[in-house]
Amino acid sequence: MPEHAEHHSLLERAADFYRSALSDSTPATQYLSAHHLLVSDLTDHFTIGYCDSRLSEILPTDPKIREELLEAGILDATGSEILEGCLVLPVTDAEGAVKGLWGINPETGKPVVPKTGPALWNLPAAVHNAALLVAPDPIAGMSLFHVGYPNVCALVRPQLTAADRTALSDGASTKLILLTEAPTDPFLKSLPKSMQCAIKRTSEDINRLLVENGPEQLAQHIDVLPETDLPNPNRPLAVTPGSSDSFAIMLGARCYQVRGLEKGKRRLKATVRIEHSGKLHVDTVDLYSARARAGLAKDLARLLSGPAVTINNDISKLIAACEAYEGNDSKEDEPAVTMSDTDRREALAFGKSPDLLEQIITDFETWGLVGEDANKLLCYLAAVSRKAHEPLSVLILSSSGAGKTTLQDATLAFCPPEDVVKLTSLSGKALFYKGRTSLKHKILALEEGIGAEDASYAIRNLISSGELIIEATVKDLGTGKLTTMENRVEGPTAVFITTTDPDVDPETRSRFFVTSVDESRAQTRAILAFQRKKHTHAGFRGVTARQALLRKHHNFQRLLKPYVVVNTHAEKLAYSDDRLQSRRDQPKYLNLIAAMAFVCQMQKKPKKLKTGEEYIEVAKQDIELATQLACEIFGKSLDDLNAVSRDLLILLDELVEKRSAEIRDKNADNIPARTDITFTRRDIREYTGWPHARVERYLKQLVDQEYVLIDSGQRGRLYRYYLAYEGQGKSGDRFLLGLGSS
Repeated sequence: MPEHAEHHSLLERAADFYRSALSDSTPATQYLSAHHLLVSDLTDHFTIGYCDSRLSEILPTDPKIREELLEAGILDATGSEILEGCLVLPVTDAEGAVKGLWGINPETGKPVVPKTGPALWNLPAAVHNAALLVAPDPIAGMSLFHVGYPNVCALVRPQLTAADRTALSDGASTKLILLTEAPTDPFLKSLPKSMQCAIKRTSEDINRLLVENGPEQLAQHIDVLPETDLPNPNRPLAVTPGSSDSFAIMLGARCYQVRGLEKGKRRLKATVRIEHSGKLHVDTVDLYSARARAGLAKDLARLLSGPAVTINNDISKLIAACEAYEGNDSKEDEPAVTMSDTDRREALAFGKSPDLLEQIITDFETWGLVGEDANKLLCYLAAVSRKAHEPLSVLILSSSGAGKTTLQDATLAFCPPEDVVKLTSLSGKALFYKGRTSLKHKILALEEGIGAEDASYAIRNLISSGELIIEATVKDLGTGKLTTMENRVEGPTAVFITTTDPDVDPETRSRFFVTSVDESRAQTRAILAFQRKKHTHAGFRGVTARQALLRKHHNFQRLLKPYVVVNTHAEKLAYSDDRLQSRRDQPKYLNLIAAMAFVCQMQKKPKKLKTGEEYIEVAKQDIELATQLACEIFGKSLDDLNAVSRDLLILLDELVEKRSAEIRDKNADNIPARTDITFTRRDIREYTGWPHARVERYLKQLVDQEYVLIDSGQRGRLYRYYLAYEGQGKSGDRFLLGLGSS
């Protein structure tokens, strides 16, 4: 049995007993008649009664029963009825259960206020009415109910209780309108957080107006009173903004978090997270869809174990909050997280360091990424460029287990979490239906390219156009007819993808800086040594240092401003024009230079365009550094070969040279042609130490591009290959030329 449930039962029985005595009480009926309240609609609806002292006379002498009546507020310490000689009105909770008794002496007009129970009389009115009219006392409240205000409550005590606040939060009401000269400060401070409060100032006795002027004049008097909003000290905490499309709202003890809010003429879609008493429910719903609302209400009824009216009122308030929410107006160039003065100074000092790029590479090493200096710098520049106007995107193509995910994860670790969208898989149209700004100046990172094959078209357009626009057919919920709906997803966005597939779609590949991790034996040796070091005392001491590094980089990137980057040396730059691919490669090179200048912006003095927009200029040092990096990245490609296939080609060249030397050692006169030396896939595995799957995958690309040719293998014969590659590029010259300034 709930706490004090027996007292509530006694109160209800006492209210019924007093009600039966009303018709036999001349003072009570005369009082109601004189105040124009002796109407069956009122007496029956509010269970009006009269205390004629007979209850104390018929009670048994059991002291336990009298003690319970004393605690319930029906008897006083002498055993007399507290409401003796009073007109009695039950004070109920929102569900109609009697929680207290209010009385008024018909001869003196003096009220008797209950010690416990709600502070509002007629609290059930809050269940269905959006605005509550609050009268100064129950007599005034009944007068207003009589003239056509079913949404009326009345104060029986000056300050709301916790139960009152919960009832108001759970109900449909979002606004209280006080009929008084001046509200008390305790009342305003006791308002629920979600409640708006207004006042209609009047010094008139409401019941006297009913008696003297009649129902119509009283209603007109109330309607013409000007309404003024009152400050609610608790109200600013009701809605807690998150990002531009998310917020949280408390309704009673229930916390509703709205994420990914999408507002349109025909939809109000969001992911809603509801938490109550340790229970949790998450759902994505269109709040303008009756079917979706019904499903959400069903789930919440199971979660909250509450009445249907409370749940439906919650959903109505949630819709109103979503429609009214304008989003977080914080500027994109301001830190999303509070930063201490010490952290800010550390981040600024880091950004102004003349050896900033060297420190970045060293910090990667401290974090746990061995070697890969060019890749570290490229990935860091690409990550930071998300805040610029034309971000870089990186495709890391390497063998399974080589460390491509480690490179990507290290880069993402240095970025503030609020700017990273990391996914394992991505369906074809998913990006088109993201929130409008959910990808703007963010990093979209995919762990494996195979998980995003269907989304390649969306990814290409997001990189090239800086936005995604889709128009889809939907049913108009009002008319039932089919109509169109447009959704726009804004960029720009930096995209990171890792993959083991050398046959990446060329259209997608051309939008990225394609790089690979070092798969050499020396790099493997360095990685193994670092892995062993992590389990030593020095390795464990490095954990704290790594956390400090991440904090420094997060704060540094948060302080970067989205400056326009102007390259005054651009027309003096040269780029090879012997391939059509240069039309897409040169913009990558120019954007790499811009990213180099962008990450070093704290070392530059901003200037202003005529429009007032601030910009920074590219320095010659930025061009030199970007050119060196571009040569490292672009120079790893032989035509369309990826780095792993190129490594295999070099190893095959070594194999052929070795076998040719062995033949010459046996017979100096026998100098074989390179095309005469054949090898099998088994020979490749034994010479390189590569597993079969890796040889199979990357040998195919060499065959497809005719660097390796098939000598035999038809009709069940063993496949043998020979090399058509003549050793170009082995002497250190770049496969891709023309980067630099003229």
